[in-house]
Amino acid sequence: MSTPGVTVGPLREMTGSVLFNEVFLDDVFIPYANVVRNMNDGWNVARTTLAGERVALSQKMEAYVPPRGGRATRRWSC
Repeated sequence: MSTPGVTVGPLREMTGSVLFNEVFLDDVFIPYANVVRNMNDGWNVARTTLAGERVALSQKMEAYVPPRGGRATRRWSC
């Protein structure tokens, strides 16, 4: 992250806390040996990576969803 043109700064939340950083890339040179997949294909790589994270997160969130046919379902059925 010390490459010229890479700027890292805090991503401040509404609460004022900082849990993540934002990264800006301004005219950064990447040697061809360090290119992942194809040139100018970074957004597709990022989306593929994020899709995997979303699946993992959704599996963790299942614990917070009431089971099908549970009390909430019976209460609101017509």
